[in-house]
Amino acid sequence: MKTTQKLLLAAVVGIGLSATYGLTAGDEFASPRARANEIKVMPGTTVDRLNRSVRVPPPKVQEMQATLRKEGPASVDKLDRSFGAASAKLRERRSAQEFQVAPLK
Repeated sequence: MKTTQKLLLAAVVGIGLSATYGLTAGDEFASPRARANEIKVMPGTTVDRLNRSVRVPPPKVQEMQATLRKEGPASVDKLDRSFGAASAKLRERRSAQEFQVAPLK
């Protein structure tokens, strides 16, 4: 037999044996403690969908957040953002321009 045929035969035999014996991750060789700590899935139970990564802040932080929500920001925004970064003269010209609205049909 040629080398490629031998490799092909070995691959087929290996795949057949792995399907027959059901390759496991070393469960037969696990210690009794590892077997006891194994996660077992019971029939009829659903997956835990609760997000347990969210942490509740301490009461002191909750109080601080509540006061900030009531009072609002510490400083008032005094910047006029209605016309972008245009100068005062451009703003006056824009407000002085007349415009017409198209009539509705």
